[in-house]
Amino acid sequence: MGLGTRKEWGSENDDFKLEAAEGVNFDWDVTSRQKITASTVVAGVVGDLDDYRARNTAEWQFSFNQDMALRFIAGVEHEYTSVVDPGDRHSDTRVYLGLRFGI
Repeated sequence: MGLGTRKEWGSENDDFKLEAAEGVNFDWDVTSRQKITASTVVAGVVGDLDDYRARNTAEWQFSFNQDMALRFIAGVEHEYTSVVDPGDRHSDTRVYLGLRFGI
């Protein structure tokens, strides 16, 4: 949970807005080398219940070696925005594959 601001550039909806965000994360270590993560975050404009964003993500990670910080990742992300410019879509889905290096 937390507070933040939102600002869009190149949009009719370009004012600074105070948002309240709530979210939940889920992590599951399937094996010592595989992990599944999921999260949902909803951020709404304070004082305007009709203006909000929601983002859902799910990701699978596979570590090539337990001693190495290199992982293969596959995931999907869906984002919904309630207030958009005329002609724009309210939702967007992204699918991604990649390599991640880190601790």
